[in-house]
Amino acid sequence: IRNERSMMLANDPQLVRTFDEETSKSFTQLEDLMTKGEELASDEVKPRWRALKSSVEEYKKIDAQIRGLTRAGDKQAATTIAFGEARTVFLNISKQSDELVELAQAGMKKVDEETDDLNAESRFLVIVFAIIAFLTALAGGIWISRLVTNGLGKINEVVEAVTIGDLSKTVTVNSNDEISDLVATVTKANKNLVAVSELA
Repeated sequence: IRNERSMMLANDPQLVRTFDEETSKSFTQLEDLMTKGEELASDEVKPRWRALKSSVEEYKKIDAQIRGLTRAGDKQAATTIAFGEARTVFLNISKQSDELVELAQAGMKKVDEETDDLNAESRFLVIVFAIIAFLTALAGGIWISRLVTNGLGKINEVVEAVTIGDLSKTVTVNSNDEISDLVATVTKANKNLVAVSELA
């Protein structure tokens, strides 16, 4: 519209041509943007983009008429069309554009809310998994502690029995770790003591 009005006000033919060319370029850019907008739009919004494109096409025809009159020197007729029929179509285009902007903003708000919901769910899952990991580690620690305590308790019984001279005590542990190695050593020492005492 700015180029169109500037073109109607210009007295220099070269300036009129420049504004005419800029208007054509602007329409090409606008058509590209509308095509991209329609491609990205959801199926329910695509009809609104098509309606906007239709209105712009209608405006282009009126604009071509205005520019033709301006190039021919009939600025009065061009002005009449620009402030009458062209203005009505332009206001419709503005309204359609505003509606598309509102729909886009509503869509972005919805995506933001969905993203917030997903983030909340993710945080909840991370907390749940952290609690499960903590409880698993705690249970594992308690289990290992009991294994070690039970094994050492049995070894302690054998060693106490040996200190009071009872060499008949033995220990059996059903594990394959350092505690079982220690039990094997204590059992071996106890057998050696039994063998020495039998020799004496």
